[in-house]
Amino acid sequence: MPSSLFKKRSPNARRKFYYTFKITEQEYLNLRSYLKTQNIPYKRRIKLSFKISNSFLIALGLIVALIIAAAIFVKIMK
Repeated sequence: MPSSLFKKRSPNARRKFYYTFKITEQEYLNLRSYLKTQNIPYKRRIKLSFKISNSFLIALGLIVALIIAAAIFVKIMK
């Protein structure tokens, strides 16, 4: 069983077990496009929750910091 697979109990009275996956945004988009090509309504059949990976957030933060630094540098040079 993969480490990203979690077994949970549903909140309803029957207490069914269901599985959730932690996946990256790209995996979510790939799965969604695959289901769309197979004509499977993903909202009805699969409940997905995706968590953006930490490396993606770090990269996004660095890009924003570089843009801000470049803007400040350009403003100083004028």
